[in-house]
Amino acid sequence: MPPEHPSPDGQYLLLLSFSEVRMSHWIDNPCLRVIKTDEVLFYAPSLWSADLVEWSPESDFVYLSMRVYPGNKPSVELWLYPILKRGKAQPGRFSATPDPGRLVEGTLAEMEGYLENYGNANF
Repeated sequence: MPPEHPSPDGQYLLLLSFSEVRMSHWIDNPCLRVIKTDEVLFYAPSLWSADLVEWSPESDFVYLSMRVYPGNKPSVELWLYPILKRGKAQPGRFSATPDPGRLVEGTLAEMEGYLENYGNANF
């Protein structure tokens, strides 16, 4: 996957930083920025990796399918809304739309906290 995913309107950039956590185990850690000001809107906790990045055609949200290393927990889907500085998250993988019964909503900072807590939870 390429490291840079600009929004269709050119205002935002979803940047992936690649790091090897073990031999041949790579993490594509996402960071969402405002291009004009370089403001960081969202930065996933260090052991989270994006498997899929898709911007909406109007740039109002970016969809991410995320997994946490070492992969012993279900994936998480994220919808990040940079204009609103809010997001939605749910455990699962590749749903067309969010499931209201499993959906968590909040600020982008709260989405970072959700991933951190989810990654540390014992299932």
